[in-house]
Formats: sequence, structure tokens, C-alpha cells
Amino acid sequence: MSSIGKLMKQAARMQQQMEQVQAALAAKTVEATSGGGAVKVTAKCDGTLAAVKIDPQALNPGDAQLLEDMIVTA
Repeated sequence: MSSIGKLMKQAARMQQQMEQVQAALAAKTVEATSGGGAVKVTAKCDGTLAAVKIDPQALNPGDAQLLEDMIVTA
């Protein structure tokens, strides 16, 4: 087999491995909280946001900036 043929096979194997890793990451999640648990964010390891939970007591209209900061911090 030629060098180019070997390289093409190796590239195809690497592509398959990358797809497997990406699928595994998409299945994993991480969680973070802020504000003493007032805001909880769950994200998938592929970078997508899965959920945002906000304690109803944190929904004070006068404290919108504080809530926004807690979400960013989480």
C-alpha cells in the first residue's frame, strides 16, 4: 500500500475516533450553582446548555441585575 493510502486509512480512523469522542461528550453533563443554590445550570460537555433552574425566591424584579450575575457565575 502506498504512503498516501496509509495516510488516508489513518485519517479515516482518526475521524471515527473523533466522532466517538464527540458522542461521548454529548452524553455527559456538568452542573454548577451560584447564589447559594439560587441558580443551577446544567450543561452538556459538548458545549450545549441543558437546563437552567432558578429558585422562585430569586425572582425579585428589583434585583434583575443580581439574578443575571448569578446566572453568568453559575
